[in-house]
Amino acid sequence: MQNIVKIKYDKETNNIKITHFDNEMDISRIKGIPIEQWLYPFYANGVSWRGLYEELVTFTGSTDYTLRFDSDEESFNLVKHAFGKKNIKLVGTNNIVTIIYHENPFSTKITINGKPLDTALIQNRCIDEWIKPFRIREFQWNGIFTELENEVGADVYTIYFVGELEFMNILINDCPASVNIFYRDSKIVNPAIRTKTISKDDIANISETAQKKIGDIQQSFTNKNNSRGNENGLTKNSFIKKNLVTFLAVLAIILLFLPFAKFSVSSDISEIQITGNAVKASGFETIFGIDEIKIGSNKSVFALLLLITPIIIIAANYINLEFFKKKWIDTFIPLIGILAEIITLLDLRKLCKSFVIEDGVKLNTSLGLGFFLILVCYILIAIIKSTSSHGFKLPKIK
Repeated sequence: MQNIVKIKYDKETNNIKITHFDNEMDISRIKGIPIEQWLYPFYANGVSWRGLYEELVTFTGSTDYTLRFDSDEESFNLVKHAFGKKNIKLVGTNNIVTIIYHENPFSTKITINGKPLDTALIQNRCIDEWIKPFRIREFQWNGIFTELENEVGADVYTIYFVGELEFMNILINDCPASVNIFYRDSKIVNPAIRTKTISKDDIANISETAQKKIGDIQQSFTNKNNSRGNENGLTKNSFIKKNLVTFLAVLAIILLFLPFAKFSVSSDISEIQITGNAVKASGFETIFGIDEIKIGSNKSVFALLLLITPIIIIAANYINLEFFKKKWIDTFIPLIGILAEIITLLDLRKLCKSFVIEDGVKLNTSLGLGFFLILVCYILIAIIKSTSSHGFKLPKIK
């Protein structure tokens, strides 16, 4: 039987419970005290505490045990830092196990918190066999859930299963109550059906198109300025300036229908690259969900700002505000739009990357035309607003 110490800690109430087998530790000396204090030695009001590590050594009579810490991630990291290089196996309750299972031929890959598990003993065996205990000569397999519990150090973990649903149901039928199992679409992971990776030439074409559009917009501004014979006509004519900002804000909303980003995966197997169909997302799909990804949260919270920011810019153009407030609104709202666009891209990349769980598999990201043009709109709005709010003037060539 494993030597396990269990600690359950509630950060909000500072309630703590420490057990070792059937014994419960007396925690009266640290009751109601924040974790930052009782992790280390202290002496207060005549009460002495030698720190969690030393007190647990006395409580368990051992310096070699597994500490199962059930609390929030921040508190878990504090315990991890306090114990440092002590000979203690520290495990939490937010453990992720990924099982990739195929038949014809039989293939099983398992990772625990991103680290591969040795599955040599169950290779070329069907799930019906390795879900149960078996023995081969001197080698003993204790069944998948017992093996995972021994490796994780806790009976609380989450399994993500990649494979046919009928095989996942076999796992569910024998699953302990403390374990959660969720499904992941094999089309995102299976390298045999990888979709075509966007090439560098494709990205170059997108960039070239975007640059051309930028050039057309800038040229149109230049032509307007030259036709008026005014070197700063854009900033001096309030009517044109106000309505031009509105036009750009409306355009930023319309551009959400264009491709925002594409994500694909590639895998080098025996020096041969295997690729397949990219997962595409328009600006509106980043807000309301991506159709090609059927499970989990497939949208970014920050993506909503891509729709809200232009609306605020339009409203701010026609609402009379106190000058100081309007000055900072004009400055920061376009910058918030730019920041939201970048964070949305990172959120989507993180989402797609969570499905790429095989060794040697790389996630490729390609920016869509909509991403570039929306960015141009916010940059131009920021420039136009800065010329009026802060008194900046553009050179004649601009």
